[in-house]
Amino acid sequence: MNNIEGGRVIPFWFWNDKKLDKEKIGHQMDEISQRGITEVIIHPRFGLTDYLNEEWFYHAGYALSRAEQLGMRVWFTDEKDWPSGIAGGQVTKQKEFIAKVVKPDREGNLKVRESRFHPPYSFGSYVDVLSEDATGTFIQSTHQAYYDRFPHYFENGVIAGFYCDEPGMYANLFGVVDGGAVPYTSELPEVYRRMHGVPLDSDFLHIWGRQDWINRSARLRYFQTLGHLYNNNFLDQLHNWCKSHGVLFIGQLLSEEDPLAAVKSQADPFSALGNFDWAGYDLIGGFSPQKDVISARFAKSVAKLYGKPEVMAETFGSFGWGLTVDHIREVNRWQIKNGATVLIPHALFSSIEGERRHDAPPSLMEPPYWDSFGQITREFKDGVLRNDQTSRFAVYYPVPAIQASYNPADEREAKRISRAMQDVCGRLEAARTSLGLDLQFDLLNDVGVLNSLPDHDSLYLPRAMVIPVSVAREISRFSRNGGEVIFYDGLPQFPEREDEQMEFNKYLETIMSGRIQILEGRKIPRLSLEAADPEGWKYLLWHTLSAISPTLEAKYSQVNGELEILSGYFTRRLAGIDRLEVFAKKVSSYFKKNKVIVKTNIMVLIPTSKISLVR
Repeated sequence: MNNIEGGRVIPFWFWNDKKLDKEKIGHQMDEISQRGITEVIIHPRFGLTDYLNEEWFYHAGYALSRAEQLGMRVWFTDEKDWPSGIAGGQVTKQKEFIAKVVKPDREGNLKVRESRFHPPYSFGSYVDVLSEDATGTFIQSTHQAYYDRFPHYFENGVIAGFYCDEPGMYANLFGVVDGGAVPYTSELPEVYRRMHGVPLDSDFLHIWGRQDWINRSARLRYFQTLGHLYNNNFLDQLHNWCKSHGVLFIGQLLSEEDPLAAVKSQADPFSALGNFDWAGYDLIGGFSPQKDVISARFAKSVAKLYGKPEVMAETFGSFGWGLTVDHIREVNRWQIKNGATVLIPHALFSSIEGERRHDAPPSLMEPPYWDSFGQITREFKDGVLRNDQTSRFAVYYPVPAIQASYNPADEREAKRISRAMQDVCGRLEAARTSLGLDLQFDLLNDVGVLNSLPDHDSLYLPRAMVIPVSVAREISRFSRNGGEVIFYDGLPQFPEREDEQMEFNKYLETIMSGRIQILEGRKIPRLSLEAADPEGWKYLLWHTLSAISPTLEAKYSQVNGELEILSGYFTRRLAGIDRLEVFAKKVSSYFKKNKVIVKTNIMVLIPTSKISLVR
């Protein structure tokens, strides 16, 4: 990353026609090439009927031959729509490959069942990303199918690689889909025993227990096992296949802007993203610098930590048809300042007919975007700065603290840690943008602290209640050498193991005798509607609407700001509502007023169990 080339612009190209047309594909490729774009990512999307059949591969082969003539490179997303892993539903036709979750019943008996999460625009099932056999089937159905037909284009570099979009474990995401459950796979008990020397059965119920030593330790062991299975059986398999066939494995994770969601879906977000050849993130649904800065700095930090040559930003999906060219330029400038070297514009639509128009718009192949696209591409390429300059500030990413505190039935402490992380990053970004201060920062996980903390002047610890003793030792050394430690919303209290507490306390005492600041965290309202705080029932509604049609999903996105205001209104007044049905009727009438049609009983969307007091 030392001033080699400028930035790269590689747009998603949605293949979303009901029937693919060779002439249309050739015409659009000519237009794309004329705007200085030399790489595209072919992305099968809503509206397409032919996927991974001979009709699909015939047109993919034509696009590859045309790309070779034009001097272009082609990438393929490894899935129709998203998230990756099901090969358009082929993999999950085998029921043993459907994602599983586990949750205790009222008597404390653990019950394993299929996950209720379904990919967008589908009521089908998602895949068990912890299963080696399921991933092998996915590769044979998708990646190997391309190689069997197009080995020449792998060898000559016309096929550049595959894009993996938002894979992960969707159990209890945002506290609503599979609420209170955790991921499970048939291999889990044996791997758990092999890794930790104790049976899973003796630990499992502790995951849902209160915050104490036994339960924290069990949760840490559980997440370590999840991370091992997810990395080895899914991400490593995909990366190794791509590497052995001479192409790159790129993509991005889920909800990088929300540390709790990232830990729930990836177990360890740093090691998960480290499996990709580039460090990627997405910026979709609008632009909020103080919220999005975590995603951007996370990808930049992973690139530095694991030596990735590119920081990739998938951007502009679901920004809506009101997006302006000036706003595109504003977002691009911000992304460049935060380390992006590859822009993935979302997206060029082959068709905007009917409901396709509402599939995460806008289409950048339409006016006014297409008229300016060549200039926007040149500006991004010329503006990218490639350097490894270390930031003065570091923010500790408290993965162990989130893992150790995560109770699927009571997420309050895990949410508080996640919010503290968001607050610190948001405040640094606000100060940088509003005051013009040099407040670029790195996010450091445990490996980052051990390897690069001395390169920084200040370290923020956002409610890092649990940190490994090796990390505490390194922070104490940093403190003794004059580094500043800034605590936000609480001091560290525990190492990962109880027998390390005395050593941990010694290091904490050293830190407290050095240069420190102690900042109070953001006050959280005592009364909270958990399903709406911060993304709960809002996500479940999107999840329901997206299965029905892009039009409903788009309409929901348009009124999303009003819904956030509405959820705050009801949160403040919940104590005055005697029955949940009253709340449901008020929300339902709001949807009707805004012409949002919901084909699901509103009582399903807002479960009674999601209303609780935050003490």
